[in-house]
Amino acid sequence: SIGIDYFQIIALFAQTGIPWPAWMKEILQILSIFNFNIDIAAPECLVPDFDFTLKWWGTVLLPVAVLFLLAFMYFVLFCIKRFAAIRIKSKHGDSMFDKLYAAAIISMYYMYISVTQRAFSIFDCNPPNPPDGYTYTSFTSSSCPGGFCKCDDALEPTQLNMQLPAILFICLYTVGYPLVVMVIIMRNKERLKMDQMLRAHGIGDTLSTNPHAYKLRQRYHKLYYHFKPGKIYWMLVLLARKALVNAFMLLFRNNEIFMYSMILMVLFLAYTWQVKHTPFMSPVELHAVLDNHKQKYMSAMKKNQLVEEWQAKKALHDFEEEPAGPLRNEKQHLEIYQRIERLLKAKVQDEKRAKSTGTGKFIRGLAH
Repeated sequence: SIGIDYFQIIALFAQTGIPWPAWMKEILQILSIFNFNIDIAAPECLVPDFDFTLKWWGTVLLPVAVLFLLAFMYFVLFCIKRFAAIRIKSKHGDSMFDKLYAAAIISMYYMYISVTQRAFSIFDCNPPNPPDGYTYTSFTSSSCPGGFCKCDDALEPTQLNMQLPAILFICLYTVGYPLVVMVIIMRNKERLKMDQMLRAHGIGDTLSTNPHAYKLRQRYHKLYYHFKPGKIYWMLVLLARKALVNAFMLLFRNNEIFMYSMILMVLFLAYTWQVKHTPFMSPVELHAVLDNHKQKYMSAMKKNQLVEEWQAKKALHDFEEEPAGPLRNEKQHLEIYQRIERLLKAKVQDEKRAKSTGTGKFIRGLAH
């Protein structure tokens, strides 16, 4: 999917208006197949009456069609399992529903650019040269006089009638899909990190080795399995890059130099953040990921031990400073003795460590 993501971004430059050489235009046009670009098939040449509105609806409804197809596949498999008594599972025991769910998640990601671009195209309105007082869409339609559609014109309502569906798909897909991904990742952040650590160890493909995150791996692994445990959110960065490039191509099309500058800024920022954070967990970096996790664990253990020692020292000091006679209340009495108990346990552990490593002077000093 990393390669597909790269080709999808590169293919967008075919529509920026840059005067590419002929061979470069051909390459970019071929790469646009990764964006599920219907234009590459030129349906207007095959069917002269094939209107732009049909092509537009076919593109924006493509994710819905995929969801219906996957739902139909699940229904068929469920019926086979129910009535033919066939248990359909993979070698790792994950259900077919989880596989289809994962396929739906990644399908939405791959179609994100094409649907977003097609929805934004309704608002791509520019004046002609020379201007005539109207703005026209970047697409042509047989329903408009001469094929050129005016924007926000009640007499030629082709573009006007498509504005509401375009806004709906922008809200549901361009904005909605990243929000759904963010909710999934944020609600299961700790378990997803743990699952990536198990993946770095080469385990976690079965329920016995991954009891807490096995179902999450089967359903959502396409969203995070490329990334390191601390960077499981990086899919949101990739989606933001796609959305911003599409938005800038629409907003600044009248000023091409500024449009190119904004797109290059987005790509440059994405590149610098990726170099800085190195989010991808390639096979050659598995040992580095494990070593980094081990160092963080040891550092956290040392900090926790220092806090416990400080609290125990304070409790011992308060106990020694307590005047003779009954304590003020039973709660304070119990709290002081609990802290002293932690100090004594830490001292015993420190003595054992001192015998083998020669360390432990810190707690021995507290006890005197």
